[in-house]
Amino acid sequence: MADGVYGTVIDTETLKGMPEYRGKTIRRADMAKVARDLMNAGGKDTNCLKYVENLRDEYGNRVKVYTEIREGGHYKDTLGDIQDKVENGNDTSNDEWTGCTSTTTIATGTTTSFVGIMSLTPPVS
Repeated sequence: MADGVYGTVIDTETLKGMPEYRGKTIRRADMAKVARDLMNAGGKDTNCLKYVENLRDEYGNRVKVYTEIREGGHYKDTLGDIQDKVENGNDTSNDEWTGCTSTTTIATGTTTSFVGIMSLTPPVS
């Protein structure tokens, strides 16, 4: 997994491997529920916070974020482009694609805080 990325992709294959979803029709709402339920599993929230704090130690208070939401595999050949967008960004970034919205914000004070929110409009059923 890429440096600074935490967690497992939650897709239909992930849910098919879970006993409570075997043999059932898997909906987007099911994937969203599982993703929410596993959001901080295994200390991902703590690991992410440590990663962001280490970035501040390494780069100082030059705080910038970038968010982009696209189909799976979109990012494989575009890492340089994304790095350019981060370096030219600021402390908040928003993106929308096919009804999905992604918003990220990073703030510093006595501690560094990163917040990422993804939503789907209209809500999934």
